[in-house]
Amino acid sequence: MASRDINLHRTLINFLEEPVTVIPREKFFRLDFAGQQINVWKDLEKYIPELEKNFGDKESEIRRVYSYMMNFYARYIQNRDLLTPPSEMSNQQKLKMLLEDPIRVNRLMKMLSQSAADLVKPYLKSNRLLEFFDKLCASYAYITMKETPAMMAITMFTDNHVGGTYYVAGSAQNYSNTLEKAVEKYGGTVLYDRKVEKIVFEGDKASGVLLNDGQSFRQTG
Repeated sequence: MASRDINLHRTLINFLEEPVTVIPREKFFRLDFAGQQINVWKDLEKYIPELEKNFGDKESEIRRVYSYMMNFYARYIQNRDLLTPPSEMSNQQKLKMLLEDPIRVNRLMKMLSQSAADLVKPYLKSNRLLEFFDKLCASYAYITMKETPAMMAITMFTDNHVGGTYYVAGSAQNYSNTLEKAVEKYGGTVLYDRKVEKIVFEGDKASGVLLNDGQSFRQTG
């Protein structure tokens, strides 16, 4: 399932080295906006004209915001490690990252204090376009632009256009079955209808879990 994007499902399956058959989709979905049907295509050269057709006098705003986001993605996000949060990095790792690319670290840190609304504000002046991107946020993440972190938004608005969207052949259940198979292959056991009540820590490291039925599991080895 190799690809250039940072799809977390693909990353996990590749890490577990489990085969999954997927079906690529050229069109992610069709969004109903103010009575108009807007097709969200993987190919930006099909998707942007779709937007321009529905926002006829706002072509420059649309081109500017996507140009900014795609350039930011290519320069600071694509093919980079975004999976390790700072809380899980040692001071040496943080220093190494800062020294290797201080401009990138500065840009990403700025993103952490902004929302999606802050992200698009310099480029989108049309209230109607702002309403559309608000709905687009809701379609991806079920929250408004003001509630969506800028880093999350810039990835949502660009990453699918790079790597695409896929459906698991058969059904989404096949993805869950594959994860279960991988857990069992590495000596684990999947429990159904259980709820984790508490994560057990030793120092600052998670070492086990306590379930709602009183069972506890601790990391060994």
